[in-house]
Amino acid sequence: MPDIEQVKRPYASAKEAAERGSHEEALTLLAIELVTSPGSAPGWYALGGLQLQRKLVLDSRESLKRCSMLVSDDNMRAALQSLSLQARRMRPIPYYEAPEAAPANISRNLRVLADQRKKIVLVYQAGRVGSTALQEQLQRRLPSRYVGHHHVISEEGCRRARQGLSAFAQSGNGNLRHAHGLRVSLQTGELVRQKLEEAIQTGRQVDIVTVARDPLEHELSNFFFHLPILFPYWQDIVNFHKSVDFFCHWFVNYLDTAYNKDRESAATEALRSDASKYAFIISGGIDSWFSCELNALLQIDLDGLGFSGNAPYAISRHPWGNLLTLRFEKMQTCAGEALSEMFGFPAENLKTLNTSNERVSRAFRDEFMKRLSVPDELKDNIFGTKYARYFYPNA
Repeated sequence: MPDIEQVKRPYASAKEAAERGSHEEALTLLAIELVTSPGSAPGWYALGGLQLQRKLVLDSRESLKRCSMLVSDDNMRAALQSLSLQARRMRPIPYYEAPEAAPANISRNLRVLADQRKKIVLVYQAGRVGSTALQEQLQRRLPSRYVGHHHVISEEGCRRARQGLSAFAQSGNGNLRHAHGLRVSLQTGELVRQKLEEAIQTGRQVDIVTVARDPLEHELSNFFFHLPILFPYWQDIVNFHKSVDFFCHWFVNYLDTAYNKDRESAATEALRSDASKYAFIISGGIDSWFSCELNALLQIDLDGLGFSGNAPYAISRHPWGNLLTLRFEKMQTCAGEALSEMFGFPAENLKTLNTSNERVSRAFRDEFMKRLSVPDELKDNIFGTKYARYFYPNA
């Protein structure tokens, strides 16, 4: 729990609001300041209590009144503890639940993977590059094959997923659905890697589809998608601060950490406040995915992808099968042609790519982009990676 001196100014504002009778405002202001400072888990629990009370409407007025009275009596710790206990006891909101079993469709697909008679097709790429649309079309057009959708298969990728799970276990904080996603990725990734090794040895054909995307655009899309995971009560912060400056600052700091410093050391430092942030940092950007996943698993360097100039896609042939690499920015116009050339079925346009900011509002995204300022030196580092120089040499 942060010391009282750490929140002296916001605490005074919260106390003032409490004395006016604005109980919810008082506690939310106090909790918001706590979640934006180191050691933020108690603040998130406090906001959790407010969120739960709003949704459940269980004696919220009296509960908030009792808590805010503690604030006005200079007992911040007791007020936060009161809300924290309510958040832990009343846990019906999905963010607090973590299913134990893998989804049924994943289990069915893995049974198909075990059938040696079926050829393997992998939609294998970093997240936020339209992989869902690709998988949907391939499953529909290739019903006799195993069509898997995976972000993590390599030993290095599974190691990072295992580190993420360990972080959740050690810290006891972070978003539990994020932990569940890591668990499923780890379980399926290790099994798929085993089956791929067997397939290569036995001559079972493997075809892989992957996608490259502008690294900064990918980081932005990934951040918007994970925002409710990284900051489960981000809307409370926006509503009360009337600003997205905090998130712009956090995002630029993340980029600086990822591209200017040692990623794993920075992730370990982030673990002190939130396991979700640790897992987000350590998972890396799309440049890291190509080196830690595709290259590590298949021993294919970027030069082996067969791209020339600004081509929309490239198909490279290998002893184990074929690898199709698509350029995200041109997928809507070229994916149908590329998949037709790769698999032999008639060309068909993709459905809408699932890369929109569906987890944040358009207004928030527009305001974020308006206020965001990434230093030129940092942009040079982002586009100076081997991955960016290969796919986006003119950026």
